[in-house]
Amino acid sequence: MEKQPAEWKTEIEHVWSAHTPDYGEAVRIAMHIAAAAEEELLRQAASQALPILRAAAHADAADHLPAMLHAAALPSFATSF
Repeated sequence: MEKQPAEWKTEIEHVWSAHTPDYGEAVRIAMHIAAAAEEELLRQAASQALPILRAAAHADAADHLPAMLHAAALPSFATSF
C-alpha cells in the first residue's frame, strides 16, 4: 500500500520542480489524494489544499488570458511573394 503515496510524492515533486508550477496538475493530484488516500489525515490535508490550488490555477489561467485574447484578435496576414 506504500506504492500510491510514493507515486503521489513523485508526481508532486515533478509539479513543484518545474520552472512554473502547473497548478491544474496539482489540483488533479490533490483531488486524487483526497479521494483515494487510506489515511484520514492525508485525505484531510489534500482536501484543505484544494481551494488554494484551485485559486492558484484560476489566477494562472487569468494571467495568460489577456495574451491569448490579444493574439487571437490580431489579424493574420498571409505573405505570399
